[in-house]
Amino acid sequence: MSLLQSSVLIFISVFLSCNPNNKIKFVYFDLVVPNDWKIIPLTGTDSNIGYIITDGKDTLKYDEGYYSSSLTEKVKDFYLIREENRGEIDSNIDTSNVIFATGAKMDRDYYIKQNVTFEKINNYTHKFIFPRQEGQGITGLHIDSIAHDSSLGNFKFSIYGNNLNKATQLKVLDILHNLDYHPADAD
Repeated sequence: MSLLQSSVLIFISVFLSCNPNNKIKFVYFDLVVPNDWKIIPLTGTDSNIGYIITDGKDTLKYDEGYYSSSLTEKVKDFYLIREENRGEIDSNIDTSNVIFATGAKMDRDYYIKQNVTFEKINNYTHKFIFPRQEGQGITGLHIDSIAHDSSLGNFKFSIYGNNLNKATQLKVLDILHNLDYHPADAD
């Protein structure tokens, strides 16, 4: 075997032995993240929780259990009134939950920060959440019904990060679209 052939074989074996990703094992799937992302598992009372620190130093929080957040945006109740009607409102009326608006801003959806899509993947409904404005809101995933226990309810999974830049947001969404499912009893 020549020196060149030996060098090529060594290079290939070193290249193939490098693990470019970290794998986080959950009950029903694995989450594969880049090797330069740091995984920080925590001890939860009744769930599997932890943090993932991205290469950009953003923090993702994960929670797997019966009480995981649905990541539903909490929108305070408000009324929309056309700006041109502002003067018609009695000055003694509380307008703290009134938004005076014009044009497209008269649509309630204008005031919601998150986009939400639902996709059926591997027989589970995945709720993907991402901000309408780059860097302003939650990027994440919630799966409500991975399994069901008659006494505890639905076994759930949530993972999310706040105010991620566009590149990190896209990377996170790609990772979340590619969960590696496996049977719960497999090791």
